[in-house]
Amino acid sequence: MDVVAGRAGFSLFALTVGLASTVPAWILRRFGIKATYGVGGLLMVLGFGLLGVTHHLHQYFFAAAILGLGFASCATVPAV
Repeated sequence: MDVVAGRAGFSLFALTVGLASTVPAWILRRFGIKATYGVGGLLMVLGFGLLGVTHHLHQYFFAAAILGLGFASCATVPAV
């Protein structure tokens, strides 16, 4: 994979984290901290698993987006 695709994947990851920033607050209010970390952790595992088996650029972008959703649910919760 070239550098441009890697940068595009990270940009997609960062964009997804920003767009999904309200999701953890909603999950926290609705279901609590355990569910928020559980959903985020499952999304992170799924995203890393997909990155491990990816062979095409569109799969890489999809896995980066899934990781962004999981990261928004796990890493930004203390800030919320």
